[in-house]
Amino acid sequence: HAVTIDGHFTAATQRAVRAFQSWAGLTVDGVCGPRTKSAIAAAVGAKLWPQPVPSPKLGTTSTSMLLDEIVRVAETEYRRWNAGRKLRETDSDAVPVLQRYYREGVKMQIGAAELQDTNWQREHPWSAVFISYVMRTAGAGAAFRYSPAHQDYIAAARRNRLDNVTANPFWAYRADEVVPQVGDLICNARGNSGATYDNIGDKQRRKTHCDIVTAVSPSKLRVIGGNVNQNVDVKELMTLPDGRLALTGKQAAIFAIVRCRGNIRSEEHTSELQSHSDLVCRLLL
Repeated sequence: HAVTIDGHFTAATQRAVRAFQSWAGLTVDGVCGPRTKSAIAAAVGAKLWPQPVPSPKLGTTSTSMLLDEIVRVAETEYRRWNAGRKLRETDSDAVPVLQRYYREGVKMQIGAAELQDTNWQREHPWSAVFISYVMRTAGAGAAFRYSPAHQDYIAAARRNRLDNVTANPFWAYRADEVVPQVGDLICNARGNSGATYDNIGDKQRRKTHCDIVTAVSPSKLRVIGGNVNQNVDVKELMTLPDGRLALTGKQAAIFAIVRCRGNIRSEEHTSELQSHSDLVCRLLL
């Protein structure tokens, strides 16, 4: 696009942004938000174009809108924990925040005494609770498998992908299969648990952790996670020239990427689809 590089967001610049968004299947609004920036970074840095996103249908939330909301909520919570004095999970000021994560994310009521108890916190990591809170607040509806354990929603997304469940937009990929995008969940084994893409659906419980991708650069990702340094904190993950994750060193434990690859239906519609799917499964059994 013929755009003068002058540091101003002119009408010509907006037209170029709209043209790119239309070509890439993003929401065409002329706003260079996190999703658009990520797509541009992927196109320029990795020479790869994002997969087109289907146009939203009646009663659905578009993928682009959802991913932008996931980033907004995650970044808002990061600022909440790191504005001025960094909060720690057992601080009194952190109690109402964590209670909201549990209450709204996984429908659990946790008392202040437990949350301020170091031993209780050690036995009850809340990183998956944080992910569940972000997803529910962002509008993932009934499509996401909310849980205080990462393994549950990773396994559900993996099963969606393996069974080609197109009615559910959350699919899990092997860590080296796809180029990470804004809004993806980067999942790794924790505490030498041995969690892998192939065994995550087993009945055995394995410690895992997931972070949310909030920004993509040509050589790195910005990710935000809960219960990181007893806080909601940021990390950087390194990527290869083709945009895929570098799976060496500390990043060797990464085994899956959970992605929303389609529109989110209303909770009511999704529940109806789930009930129909359950009925079909029972009939087949």
